[in-house]
Amino acid sequence: MNKVLLSFFLFAVPLIADIVTRDQVGQLLMTYIDTKEANEESYTFLKKYRPGGIILYDRYNGLTSKEQVKDLISGLQSQAKELGLPPLIIAVDQEGGVVNRLKQGFTNFPGNPELENVEDVERTAFLMGQELKEVGIHLNFAPVVDLPTHPNSPLKKRSYSSDPKIVAKLGAAAVKGFTKSGIHCCLKHFFAIGAADLDTHESLPRVEGVNLEAHLYPFKAIKAPAIMTAHVVIPKLDEKPITLSKRIVTNLLRNEIGYEGVVITDSLTMGAIVEASGDIAKAALQAFEAGNDILLIGGRTLEGGEAHLDELDAIQGALAEAIQSGQISENRLNDSFKRIGSLR
Repeated sequence: MNKVLLSFFLFAVPLIADIVTRDQVGQLLMTYIDTKEANEESYTFLKKYRPGGIILYDRYNGLTSKEQVKDLISGLQSQAKELGLPPLIIAVDQEGGVVNRLKQGFTNFPGNPELENVEDVERTAFLMGQELKEVGIHLNFAPVVDLPTHPNSPLKKRSYSSDPKIVAKLGAAAVKGFTKSGIHCCLKHFFAIGAADLDTHESLPRVEGVNLEAHLYPFKAIKAPAIMTAHVVIPKLDEKPITLSKRIVTNLLRNEIGYEGVVITDSLTMGAIVEASGDIAKAALQAFEAGNDILLIGGRTLEGGEAHLDELDAIQGALAEAIQSGQISENRLNDSFKRIGSLR
């Protein structure tokens, strides 16, 4: 392999010729860290896995007050700097309503179904974004712009509406509010998951006989720095779930729709992906080959299990081997690193 220069925004990390190390592969990963403060355990974790980002969960990180969250993030960033890493991209699911990781010391904002006009949506996103920025968070996994067209969709309590034009209008207002506050946001979940009645934390939905253009509409209409893929199979397009489908992530989202921002997987530990691939390292490789930039290794699936570190070892090994063998090209790798750098 020729020498590769992985260009980050305001940060560059060169690869040594003929060697693809887990240091560089780690930059494709966003994972959780099981600690409530920056300590020796977190330092050892960052030193070994060198992740590009950290997602916060109350279960693992405490999140007991603004001060605790701010101290945790500040400490992790200091450790990353000491280890020669780029600034960590710190993310959280803070949608308002039923999905709020940050509760104690943070405002309990209304959820999307309770917001009916552009002004309220933009103001809510702005105020929420200010609170996130204050503690050092860069990326919010919101807004939800799915259409809950199935009467039993689990997303009914998290979505604006089942009308694509209303969702596009309100979703764009949320992006505007978050942007004004100084943080990035992420549209989710691309796409059509609202047409299913299954929870992807538990199982893999199949969506058939629905108006795909309606479900695509918000993702085409809203300009956002990041999009999260959905773990759902649309047989009309591919028998693979969207997260693992090159036909959908690269051909449809990138090439046909023309999306140029960062594409992030929903958590690869969820039941839908376990069902589809049976192996998280295999799923991570397939997801990257499909066209995702950031591979999210989030909290555990609902059935539990804590094989987190073993999974990270396997994922990094699989990705490094694929890069070294040429299965993943230098251009493909560079493209993702450039887009990831835009979030820093």
